[in-house]
Amino acid sequence: MSPTRVQLTSQGRRAALRMIRRHRILELYLTQHLGYDWGGVHVEAERLEHAVSDELIERMASALGHPQYDPHGDPIPTAAGDIEEAELVALADARIGHQARAAAGGDAGCGAPALLRGAGAHPRRAAHRERSPAVQRSHDHRAGTSGDPRVVGRELAQLLLCQELGA
Repeated sequence: MSPTRVQLTSQGRRAALRMIRRHRILELYLTQHLGYDWGGVHVEAERLEHAVSDELIERMASALGHPQYDPHGDPIPTAAGDIEEAELVALADARIGHQARAAAGGDAGCGAPALLRGAGAHPRRAAHRERSPAVQRSHDHRAGTSGDPRVVGRELAQLLLCQELGA
């Protein structure tokens, strides 16, 4: 038996993007203005996204300077329903020698954000994969600022989703 495919109507897509916008603006507002940790803000935003008004969301967006990304590095849909769609790949699967930008830290519920943050990784920061000088068949996965890149293990590199930028 083949899997059932579901496709949203244009009205359904608009509703979904509206809810994603609400959720991501709430996450960003809670982290930037109320001190929530970006690793645990998801649950609080889940509670609030169905209760707040559109006016409150737009005021939050304005107070935040109409942001493009949430605290996890995911794009925030515009009020018009447009969203940046980038192809993401785990840092562990990125092409060797290519630069990448960290985009998201895996599943927010699995503890990945705290692990990644502890390793110096953070959404929207540089990341890349290179051959390890110590072992020719091995690869280093580096994340963090260009002045302070840190090697992260394969398990963390599997959790860190990136947008490849090229060589």
